[in-house]
Amino acid sequence: MKSDDIFRYIGEFNRFQWLVFSLVSFCSLLSAMTAFSQVFLAPSVDHWCAISEWADDVDECWTSNKNLYLECIHNLRNASIPLEEDSYSRCSKYDVSYPTDWFEGFSAYNYTNVTIPCDEGWVYDRSVYQSSVIMDFDLVCAKKNLKEIEQSLYFAGYFIAQFIFATISDRFGRFKAFYLSSLLSAILGTIVVFSPSFWFFAIFRFLQGCSNMVYDLVFVIGMEFVGPSKRVLAGTVIPLFYPLGYILLALLAFLIPSWRFLQLAIMCHFIFIFLFFRILPESIRWLISKKKYEEAERAILKAARINKTSHKLPRNFMNEIKTEVETEEQYQKQKKNPYIQDLFRTKRLRRNSLNLIYQWSVIALVYYGLSLSSSNLGSNDFIAFCISGAVEIPAYIICLFVVDSFLGRRGSLFVFQVISGAACISTTFFPVGAWRTTTGTIGKFGISTSYAIIYIYTSEIFPTPVRGIGIAICGIFANAISSFSSVMLILGDIWEPMPYVIFGSASVLGAFLCFLLPETRGKPLPESLHDAEMIDMPKRWCHCVSKCQAQLSVASHSQRCVDGHTSSESTQTMFKDVIEDTEGILGTTIQNMDQTEEEQRKGMNIHEYWKMKSVEDV
Repeated sequence: MKSDDIFRYIGEFNRFQWLVFSLVSFCSLLSAMTAFSQVFLAPSVDHWCAISEWADDVDECWTSNKNLYLECIHNLRNASIPLEEDSYSRCSKYDVSYPTDWFEGFSAYNYTNVTIPCDEGWVYDRSVYQSSVIMDFDLVCAKKNLKEIEQSLYFAGYFIAQFIFATISDRFGRFKAFYLSSLLSAILGTIVVFSPSFWFFAIFRFLQGCSNMVYDLVFVIGMEFVGPSKRVLAGTVIPLFYPLGYILLALLAFLIPSWRFLQLAIMCHFIFIFLFFRILPESIRWLISKKKYEEAERAILKAARINKTSHKLPRNFMNEIKTEVETEEQYQKQKKNPYIQDLFRTKRLRRNSLNLIYQWSVIALVYYGLSLSSSNLGSNDFIAFCISGAVEIPAYIICLFVVDSFLGRRGSLFVFQVISGAACISTTFFPVGAWRTTTGTIGKFGISTSYAIIYIYTSEIFPTPVRGIGIAICGIFANAISSFSSVMLILGDIWEPMPYVIFGSASVLGAFLCFLLPETRGKPLPESLHDAEMIDMPKRWCHCVSKCQAQLSVASHSQRCVDGHTSSESTQTMFKDVIEDTEGILGTTIQNMDQTEEEQRKGMNIHEYWKMKSVEDV
């Protein structure tokens, strides 16, 4: 009896699974809030040089009449800050002696044209955000790029967390890794609230990233607690809660305009995770894989009791499971362990692997870049961020239909990457405002759909022996590249639309590279490296391969062909083409194809050559 068979008895998606998914869905929400909290912890706000003589006037503007706050502080700004093109300078002020108290009609411009950099701090527009990381640590002017660097540090920490908690999860258990990740993330996130300086804030955000594997772990947990027929449903439902985290984060940020209290509110959500500590057992599949049969039996009986299906379990079900595990172990001992180099062993698989690594990297870069820059599109920060998250819900749902349509996997990925790329590039033609927000939203929709498609597509291209390694390598590259998404936004200082042009160009290039990938719709999953080479191969190539394989046993015909036409250049070219076409299928790497005709003929006969290069010898 296999693990999948157990869920046919205790229930593939019943009360117990709904309990698991209540935790999984909540953690999916929380993971999105933690990952993108930077948008509201360090939002861009209007600012200008402070005048020490007018500090009390600024405070009075804030405390006296909130309705006239903007008009009051803008009067102070207009009297002391020079104009630069169409807006007031953010990093310089007039160099004059200012009166102790501001009075109406005073303007420093009437006294001098000389300006100096801000040397007494900055005044911030607090009409939307009462406090932020930028305000508290003055991350403006010469320090304005530090917030993007901090976000990159967080993603770098998340990249490291994948290695740490993947190992803990496989060795000590799914829930142990999950609760450890949640506990560390909650503690480190709470310490962030009391940051006395920017670098303290940045270091503990990095450490929080190193511990935040909540989403990845609960995704595995969610998939391992359902039966085989409900796996597609589970894999679709779990990501749907992630964009809801966007909406909840925007709502919290709107209600809590202080970044320290907002961060604390997000961390308080971790308390609810530990309510499940005594309720949910360890993953049944993991316990069986680690031969913890007594714990596995208790977990199975607990799930069956909650689902009220205990009577359906066979009397000796654990003995059947043990027998199946032992049989599988014997089979695995005879199998060759997969290695990373297997992804690049054959010609077509090597090409597909490199292509998929690029696809994952670009999709991750554009996705996180658009998510983090939603507040820079010129619309209301909260509305723009909500829309940016909400648009992912129809994107995931549409993915379920388009991948099985006439477009297939390859066509669907091409279409939605083109949509995303074109939308990103088109932002250069629109000023900051509603139209740019609209194009940014379309770009986010396209790249979100591409993200959902690439998971399905990748699992269907890689053959079974290297499928896990292949997806892991693609994910590692994607997370490494996505850590630069916030740094890319710094290029906006050179030319405002430049980040979006780069995002769009990379996405369009990825769309056209899709045509180098095989179409997998309606085809069986490849079970071997040979199957992976044959996916979507034209019939004339398949015929050539079959013919070459059949002739391996009668190589004398090829020998006579070479011997009889050694002086023919076309025959030598044909011989090279046959070897190049069949080397992928045979799993060989033929080198030194530039040897002279005489060396090829005298080195060995064709039968010995094929035998040496056969799959068994490799």
